[in-house]
Amino acid sequence: MDQLLRVAMAAANLGALRDALRARSRQLAILVVCATLGLVFAVAAVLWLDVALWFYCLPRLGPSIASLIAAGALLLVALAALCAVLSMRSPRAAGLPTGPNPAAAGDALGERTALMRRDIGTILAIAALAGAIIGSTPRQRR
Repeated sequence: MDQLLRVAMAAANLGALRDALRARSRQLAILVVCATLGLVFAVAAVLWLDVALWFYCLPRLGPSIASLIAAGALLLVALAALCAVLSMRSPRAAGLPTGPNPAAAGDALGERTALMRRDIGTILAIAALAGAIIGSTPRQRR
């Protein structure tokens, strides 16, 4: 009987792990698509701002200085993006989510059973007290 419970717990853990991986991959796909769209629009906006800076500086300073100013502005944006990426880098130790170990789940089941056998009177008294407290408060209707 104990082996049957361990097998059932392992199957439940594998199903939960599969569901967690599926949800995680779906979230990751949505994140990649949104980040790509955001990056494309951000690059387009920066380029339009650079063109506007070029047209603003060209008649006042000449083509050579205007190109240096526009290149400097793009370099500052690239450095800011690099600093943002480096500050958001996470450690690789996190890895993929894993489910609980089936052997540990079986051990936890055994511990729970031993706890129930040892402290059954206390658990029943607490359950009765909690039921009396919860059941004694009248519900207010609005």
